[in-house]
Amino acid sequence: MRSTISGYTALPKAHKISATAVLVAAGAAVALAAVPATAAETTGVKTVAQNAGSFGETQQAELDKATDAAVAQAATTAAAKVKAGDERANRSTERAALKPAAKPAAPAKKAYADNLDGWIKQSMDILSAKGIPASYDGIKR
Repeated sequence: MRSTISGYTALPKAHKISATAVLVAAGAAVALAAVPATAAETTGVKTVAQNAGSFGETQQAELDKATDAAVAQAATTAAAKVKAGDERANRSTERAALKPAAKPAAPAKKAYADNLDGWIKQSMDILSAKGIPASYDGIKR
């Protein structure tokens, strides 16, 4: 039988199979879209507001529930801390004074050899402390 679609017979077999697969997938998508709304409700999908007037009502109710739950949780946590005698829960108690931090020990003075090598190393350390770039070979020259 000859196809009524122009150029369809010129398509290779792989393209014909691909076109058929696309049509089958589109049919499956249409079939799945026709599933009744009760199936969507059993999966835990939230309802969507049908108009702009009712948009904030359901969301505000959920926010109020979450806020109330958070306030109740915070109150029970604070009560538990007070009952347990946790000093961190009561800010009015005296706090111990902080001890002053110990000063870091000064680094030991470096000893350099009393020869050309020691003098070059000492000058490199001094120059690097001042932020001046230097190299051993450059100073030796």
